[in-house]
Amino acid sequence: MVDWKTRKHLEDHFGEHHRELRVRSSAEYDASAQETIEIGVRFTFRDRITVEPRSGYFHRDTSRFTATDLDGLIRTHFLTDEAHVAGLPRSTWRTTCAERRHLRSSLPFFVVGRELQLSRHAGWHSGGISFARCDRMLASM
Repeated sequence: MVDWKTRKHLEDHFGEHHRELRVRSSAEYDASAQETIEIGVRFTFRDRITVEPRSGYFHRDTSRFTATDLDGLIRTHFLTDEAHVAGLPRSTWRTTCAERRHLRSSLPFFVVGRELQLSRHAGWHSGGISFARCDRMLASM
């Protein structure tokens, strides 16, 4: 579990973003951020104001974005789109996605075969995989 910078920081960001995420408590907001870190695609970028390096996690299917600092503390969590994460200063989002696309196209039998096998057991759709699923499958290799 990843911590927030401070409890006040969590509460402030919950106040700013809870309506868009449709969460009712700071605990639900935190759980959404934690899940985004777990299932989102990781990339790096620079904070627009401080220019400090950050890690971002974007989950395309839900449009959720979570950012952490160099200490691994959560700095923010909100809904956005792919253009936003790609447009962050020094964002590696495009490179990260391109590498995954290349990886998927260079391992079609593994990915398709693995996915089809998993689809019988986990109900996955066999028409293509998300980046998060690709990450999980490759991590299990």
